[in-house]
Amino acid sequence: MKILTILFLSFAMTQSCTKSTNSLDKAVIEYTANTRGFYKKITIANKTIVVNNDRNSSTTEKVYPIADKEWQQLDILLKNVDLENMPNLIAPSEDRFHDGAAIADLKITIGEKVYQSQSFDHGKPPAPISRLVDEIIEYSEQLK
Repeated sequence: MKILTILFLSFAMTQSCTKSTNSLDKAVIEYTANTRGFYKKITIANKTIVVNNDRNSSTTEKVYPIADKEWQQLDILLKNVDLENMPNLIAPSEDRFHDGAAIADLKITIGEKVYQSQSFDHGKPPAPISRLVDEIIEYSEQLK
């Protein structure tokens, strides 16, 4: 009986550890949107957010700490994203094909593994990642 209990607890602990692999503490999130006249790159890692609006210069980057409440919110949103399916998401609109919107994409790196979305219109991400993308954009715009 003790062996069964130990095996069950070991299995349960292993499963809980593998499910939390997309924790924000271990991730780097990069959101990029650009056109000929517009550029925005937002990077989130280590409880900081880096915003760059100039593709030609890293000296214009602005680094801000992320408050614990916002960090927890972003962590929850990240955990709800199916990272393995991210490359297969289809954009809900195609305005970026005729300069109607900036071309955007989302890249999430966890350890050695990189998960990258296909391009989509800035402001109109695919539904499965929309809450995370919208939160990233909204938070970065509040920092100005």
